[in-house]
Amino acid sequence: MNYPANTQSRNLAILFRVAVLFLLIHNITNAQQTFASDYKPKQVMDVYIIAIENIPCWWSSSLIANPSLDTAIAEIQNKNPDLEIHTHRITRLAYGRDLQYTPYINTVTNTKNMNFTIPFVYFYPGLTNSSWDAIGIDHLYYNADNIKGRLNVDNKIRTGYTLCDMYNHAVRYPEEELLYNEAINESILYKKTAPEISLSMLIEKMNSAPQNELRNIILINLHGELLPLPPIRNYSDAAKDLRNYPNVRVVTHPENIQYFEGSEVNLRVYGYVTNPDDWDTDASLPIITIYLRDIEVTDLNNIQIDKIIGNTDIDYNRITDIAPGPSNYSISYPGDGTLITLYNTPLRHPKNPVSDKGIDIFGRLYGMEYVPCPIEDDFSKDLNSNGNIKNTARWIIKIDGLENNQYTVETRIGDDLTTGTLKNNPTNLSKTYIWIGQESPEIEKYQFIGDPRHCPYLDVKLNQNYNWFFVEIPKDSDYKYFDETTDGWGDDKIDIDIPRFYQIYRQGLLNTQAIWSAMTGSAFYYYGLGGEFGSNRTPLPLGLPFLKQPWNNIDNQDTYMVYVNEIFPDRNSANIYPEIPVLENQRIAAKRDNSWHAKYWLGELYPDTENVASTNTWQTTGNLETGFNKYYRASYDTFPIFSRKRKSVITAGKGCASFFNGTPANNLDKHFRYADTKSIPPILAENKYYTGILTESEKELFSIFNFSELTDVGVIRPFTLNYKSDKPTEWYKPAYKEQRTVISIPSIYYSSNYKFLGSGEDPDINPFYASGVVKMTKDADNCYLVASGISMNSNFWTNDIGKITLFKIIKTFLNGGLSENTLKNIIVQIPSVSFASIKNYDKYIKPKTPIIVQWSTQWKRWDGENYTTKYPSDYSPNSPLVYNLKYSKDGGKTWYNLKDNSISYIGKKDTENRTFPQSTNFYSWNIGNINSFPQGEYILRIECYRNDIDLHYSYDQRKIEIVR
Repeated sequence: MNYPANTQSRNLAILFRVAVLFLLIHNITNAQQTFASDYKPKQVMDVYIIAIENIPCWWSSSLIANPSLDTAIAEIQNKNPDLEIHTHRITRLAYGRDLQYTPYINTVTNTKNMNFTIPFVYFYPGLTNSSWDAIGIDHLYYNADNIKGRLNVDNKIRTGYTLCDMYNHAVRYPEEELLYNEAINESILYKKTAPEISLSMLIEKMNSAPQNELRNIILINLHGELLPLPPIRNYSDAAKDLRNYPNVRVVTHPENIQYFEGSEVNLRVYGYVTNPDDWDTDASLPIITIYLRDIEVTDLNNIQIDKIIGNTDIDYNRITDIAPGPSNYSISYPGDGTLITLYNTPLRHPKNPVSDKGIDIFGRLYGMEYVPCPIEDDFSKDLNSNGNIKNTARWIIKIDGLENNQYTVETRIGDDLTTGTLKNNPTNLSKTYIWIGQESPEIEKYQFIGDPRHCPYLDVKLNQNYNWFFVEIPKDSDYKYFDETTDGWGDDKIDIDIPRFYQIYRQGLLNTQAIWSAMTGSAFYYYGLGGEFGSNRTPLPLGLPFLKQPWNNIDNQDTYMVYVNEIFPDRNSANIYPEIPVLENQRIAAKRDNSWHAKYWLGELYPDTENVASTNTWQTTGNLETGFNKYYRASYDTFPIFSRKRKSVITAGKGCASFFNGTPANNLDKHFRYADTKSIPPILAENKYYTGILTESEKELFSIFNFSELTDVGVIRPFTLNYKSDKPTEWYKPAYKEQRTVISIPSIYYSSNYKFLGSGEDPDINPFYASGVVKMTKDADNCYLVASGISMNSNFWTNDIGKITLFKIIKTFLNGGLSENTLKNIIVQIPSVSFASIKNYDKYIKPKTPIIVQWSTQWKRWDGENYTTKYPSDYSPNSPLVYNLKYSKDGGKTWYNLKDNSISYIGKKDTENRTFPQSTNFYSWNIGNINSFPQGEYILRIECYRNDIDLHYSYDQRKIEIVR
């Protein structure tokens, strides 16, 4: 389809095509329902689609990308009726920490409206426009209907799960699992569709779940060039009781996140204030409660509590094994747990002028007397030590004799153990976790986000698993053993731990022998934590039009017209209209007079003064107001402590090299890279595209799916494995050299005519490929990443990209079963199963004997052909199979297992005692009991699974009738 050159007409044409796509899906679905009774054997491929609801796509609008992929799937299934693509959409990053957090979104009034300013600091742009020009086209950036989290939609709060994004970080992993299980139970109770897991859960499961659960997972990142990252960090925020004790914080951290079996656990308890100069030096908090959930430590010999006393008037001293009592602490056992109540906790930790103990103003961290990290290679340097920098814990609780398990520790201000819910003092609960004698979740081993001096664990520090890139801590400073810190990652000095995020993705892909695709474009060029917005492409070439108020702290400029692009750093862009500036850079919430700014890595999203019950405070809106004498989105460099942090979310060419962390086997200092604007010759988005030609060896790519060949395509991001320069920041660090993978290209779908002509690279940098499979190997593990630099144009649009992406990932799956792969890495193909003894519409009239249910299996593709032309006709891998027999008597709404009539679910492998082994090919089904099997129509179903792999299976169904 050719699109008009005119922008307005082009956008209307695109919207028209999207409407056609929806109609096509609807018609295909209806056709499938119409002929549902004509059952035939099918093979099912599980495809996980990462389509995060609050992160933008970066190859197409998510409003087009999602339905376009659905249409592509429907078209493929329409031409391949024996293939079923079962999608799992991962739409949620995680659950957010601050229960009251409620970002604003506009759906009625356009951001271009001269009478409308965004009223809140934390917001998602909804209805916007391509330009301040009169001819601009309306555009929906985020769709409020697609975001299921808690939102303020046009000044009306809509309930939902607590949204997680770059400001409101993810809950700790045990809490994520707990909340998800609650959602599952609710879906069962109210007969709703069960929610999919979050992105953080998916990544964790890929790293730590049993091998069978996600082996050979197929993943599509619908965000294209942008990689969604769940905003996770492995330490907890402090509890706050903002109504009764404003500016007071209490938090408990274990000294290590993971303990060996039989180890003594040390908990360090911190009390502090956010504004220490406004408090007396002997200020204290009457009660802190520490609750160890679901464990009663009744042997008090296993609990020892130390307290560090002192201030400007009383010298510091650590009292070891302090006695219980009304001035110190008490222990009780409510609700099957152990409650430790601490009394009179000091909130200030000022330096004693005589002994030099405590901390002075220079020892504060971000203006607060809160330093939770170990200062050296242990916790010996505390408030009872001399010097400037020291750990500020006031209580050390030692617990011995705990069994191997995961433990939850809850900390609150006061003695009410019911706080911490949305309806009851939601901020007054801090949860932390300990793992004894077992591995912690993989995503809990690393800090990822925040200042390493706020990471409270000794094991994380000594293993160098802190965030390397938030701030450079000089080796000659008082903070010791933070040797890997540096002032930002990559060209734009990104302050999150990009290589660690890539590591957990990469490890997960390798661990599951996965197949991955990022649709098209320069994969891993951007990242998203949630809530990002901006654009440099049509239909938003300059960004989004707004009135300046949310970014303004200058009098009389709130109604200035601006474009905003927070994806990019300040590029001094040449504006079409010089009088309309383009505001760029990542942003931080701040008071208009810059007297306060947020500290997201501590959960500090607002000042305590904003949680007093009145009209528009955090307690009522979950947000901060913009406007005169209120708050704004400041650039990070407004505050000297941030230096050049958070300028953009662009990882650029270093991103793909960092993600693969790999080299070709014979070129150990080369790496993967796409050609882009910095290449010679450069490839600019507006340039004429290069061409990709379908290779002879992969022409089967189209015939397998009964589509016509697409022999040539436009190419905008060709790639090579032999790039030498522009290595990522961590490339030569031992931690990442040890993880180095080997990369190769087993399949080339499209070659390209792009040739690198610049200097500084070796001749083997060429050729560049338009599309192919990159195999990544580490030791005995491997995975496949389908790389594609194919461009969209007037004849090749989003659903075409979707189709060819699906072709390539499924073809990669099929190729993975060939014998050149090792036994461990081989992708065992999906066999076809079919009923041999039962036909559709068989009737069983007053049955006296059991029904003989018989089936047969063959190792063939869904259409009965060899998996590819490279497979021998007698392909039969040495892989055990298991069968599930299921039936439904309500038209497929409810399913039961044939063996024991227990509840079952289609597409889910039953437990071992309810399955049939490969050696069995029949079952005698006794339907004599009239109460269990009354007269009516039944659907009989057989599912065939590879025994050690839960994903991807085959099935057959028959509709039968029992007549009594």
